[in-house]
Amino acid sequence: MKKLHLFLFVAALSCFVMGCRKPVEVSFGVDSKTIAAEGGSCTVELKSNGDWTVSSTAEWFTVSPTSGNGDATLTIEVQPNSSDQVRSQEIIAATKDNTASLSIEQEGTDKYITLAPSSMLGDWEGGSFQVIVHANIAWTVTTLPEWVECSAMAGNGDDTLWMTMNPFLESGRREADITFGDEYICAQFHVKQTGTSEAQHFLNVTPNDLHVASAGESITLFVNCDETWTTLLDGEWISLDKTEGEGNDIVILTVTENPLYTERNTAIKFVSNSGLTVVIEIAQEASIDPHFLEVTPSALYFGHEGGSQDVAVSCDVDWSVLFFDEWLSVSTTEGTGNGSVTITVEPNVFHETRVAALNVTSGNLSRRIVVRQTPGEELLWAAVNPDTLFAAQPGEALSFAVTSNTDWVLSAPSWITLPQTSGSGDATIDLMVGANLTYNSRIGYITVMRNGLALARVVVEQVGITPTLTSDVEEIVFTREGGTQSFNLTANVSWTITNTATDWLYCEPLTGNGNTVVLVKANPMTGTEERETVLVIRGSMGQVVNVTVRQTN
Repeated sequence: MKKLHLFLFVAALSCFVMGCRKPVEVSFGVDSKTIAAEGGSCTVELKSNGDWTVSSTAEWFTVSPTSGNGDATLTIEVQPNSSDQVRSQEIIAATKDNTASLSIEQEGTDKYITLAPSSMLGDWEGGSFQVIVHANIAWTVTTLPEWVECSAMAGNGDDTLWMTMNPFLESGRREADITFGDEYICAQFHVKQTGTSEAQHFLNVTPNDLHVASAGESITLFVNCDETWTTLLDGEWISLDKTEGEGNDIVILTVTENPLYTERNTAIKFVSNSGLTVVIEIAQEASIDPHFLEVTPSALYFGHEGGSQDVAVSCDVDWSVLFFDEWLSVSTTEGTGNGSVTITVEPNVFHETRVAALNVTSGNLSRRIVVRQTPGEELLWAAVNPDTLFAAQPGEALSFAVTSNTDWVLSAPSWITLPQTSGSGDATIDLMVGANLTYNSRIGYITVMRNGLALARVVVEQVGITPTLTSDVEEIVFTREGGTQSFNLTANVSWTITNTATDWLYCEPLTGNGNTVVLVKANPMTGTEERETVLVIRGSMGQVVNVTVRQTN
């Protein structure tokens, strides 16, 4: 009897800690996505029963949206891959209870363009020099500065060009990047030219990192320079008593009061006549938020029989109420200005005190209301055995036992069929798990409930379809006369075949779904050298199978 009471105490405590809520799940419709080197956009389905966020550390693609509630379609925009290397990155979807990952893989490009040399330094007299282009694409020359001339602005494949720098009859230096390529891949040629003399100018401004109070203030800036200078402002809430000058000088910076309740930032740029630059970073503190929010009382006490009590809300703007416990409810979840909220608590059927917290929020202000309810007089309980069931992918019949001292009802997801959905006391429950026709595992919960309260639950886990893609051969060999051969492809996913030797090899079909026979036909050889290619078969779930085709003498 002591063991039974201990079990019931642990079960009730677990229900209290979990809040008797259903975990927030999240999953992707697929495990991975493969994108061509040219980039582009694709979509993927996200499944969830609550709030979720999406994140990734990749710089070469973006995901939209990055947060939401419930099911959604995500759009992934992928930039072109100018490298010949495959690159991959994970997208992580997270809820407060679970996470899921999606692998994004992008193929490398077979395009290339290189320049020899890749940079050139010229003196003030200028002159001409050769640039050798090595490429397998049609290319154009862009971002050509006005002081450089090029013998050709476009080409296709390898070429040799002449570039000419015009004379530079001023002090200092000038430089630029010239781009060779197309919209997906490019190479940079850096040109730099020194003038008739290298003047050693200087520009310093102090202080150069400012933190200003929200009320605003005036600050003295000291300029140390050997030539004329100008300023550039970014923001209407700052001003200078002078925006240009010559040599050493003093500049008064004025920052107005910050009317915002968030920090604001801006910068001032000082630029000398020779092109030297100093940037002054300015950060201004946020104003104190005058808004108010109070709740009275902040703690409520209920007997085991439940009931309703009122809480007064005092606020100057909109407010909302947030809670997660199913054994209580509120008369309203939002309001404006002063108002009240009626909190209703259901009877407590457990021999344990239960506690809940409600949050009333307005902007960045938050107030908590703590609700406590005394234990129930009668202990109502239920237990299940086993508490976890594992189902095969095609589906199967399973069962579990319910032990209880009260009436109960059962709830389950749609893919679980329950011939019996209610009962009293002890019972054996038969159930049928439907086939899982996706590639993802899934988890469902069969909950034993009384008057809307969860007494126990069974976790049902079911595996998904295992993606399959295999070939019955790894190599096909033809004689010089050519001919026709075939191989068997076994698959439960869609697939595509890439054949890069279309000038002498025919392959059919190139796309399909499931099992098939692939026909391979080789043309007769016209030369004496052996030839070889690889048929790359890619499955929609990321599988790759290679079949080597050789033709010999």
